[in-house]
Amino acid sequence: AYLGLGGDGAIHPEAVDPNLAGVAVAVVGEDADRATWNAMRAAFEKSVDETVRGRILYGLAVAKNPELSAAARELSLDPALRDNEVTSPLSAQWSRPETRDVAWAWLKEHLDAVLARLPRHHGGSGLVASSVRSQCDDARAQEAEALFAPRVDHIDGGPRALSLAVEDVRLCAARKKAHEASARAFFK
Repeated sequence: AYLGLGGDGAIHPEAVDPNLAGVAVAVVGEDADRATWNAMRAAFEKSVDETVRGRILYGLAVAKNPELSAAARELSLDPALRDNEVTSPLSAQWSRPETRDVAWAWLKEHLDAVLARLPRHHGGSGLVASSVRSQCDDARAQEAEALFAPRVDHIDGGPRALSLAVEDVRLCAARKKAHEASARAFFK
């Protein structure tokens, strides 16, 4: 009802409690079929409201269907996205274990194109931080350094963002190594 998928295609903010609207859109997006995903995308493109666009973009990005999940990653290169929205589909996928690895692989292939969409002063350091921090092993920390090191000097705050993000990944990997066995034993 919020998305207007059953009728006029217009956003109906009164249909869902504002505190639950994001969750409702995400639930629809997770289980969307192609027709629903396309209708959500059309609603996204028609909307000028930043909050509504953010909710719908997140809903598009969390689709469980691998084909739709891939289409969501491609949105990062779509001119329909505003500068501040470019990294949103990827960030959503990095936050989910089911899509984290494939989103990371996609970024490695498309990094220069994504960075080209971001203004130097806006978003590049956030892209570095969110993509790297979603990882939790030393191999990924090394991979992130190799991927971003040649590029961060051209991003405002990039070197510091990379350094802090890699440190976070290494700390996460150390915590995992120190506590994984006991946590598994406890929850067994």
